[in-house]
Amino acid sequence: MQVSDDRVLITGRLDSDEINVGGSKVSAGVVRGVLAGHPAVAWARVTGRRAPVLGRMVVAEVVLAPSSVDTDEAALVRWCADRLPEHAVPRRIRVLTDIPVKETLKSDV
Repeated sequence: MQVSDDRVLITGRLDSDEINVGGSKVSAGVVRGVLAGHPAVAWARVTGRRAPVLGRMVVAEVVLAPSSVDTDEAALVRWCADRLPEHAVPRRIRVLTDIPVKETLKSDV
């Protein structure tokens, strides 16, 4: 919290960006950035999913660039494993054909 010009501004991290994986914190934005850095990825969304032992696990959805149809989930997981701590590597990566949109015609990301 901070005070500016007689106004109180509530500041803090976005709850939706942080995923608690077995007590370790993972930033969905960091994982999304790593996935987006892959040459075959045109779009990515990273979230947490309930897991029985860990509490939550990192999962992702990606849309591949049109010229990258031969890239698979295993290749993307290896890409992430080379760049992220073990607890931050997505356990499931779902490849979508299009960027999902809401009723407002906006993406979730």
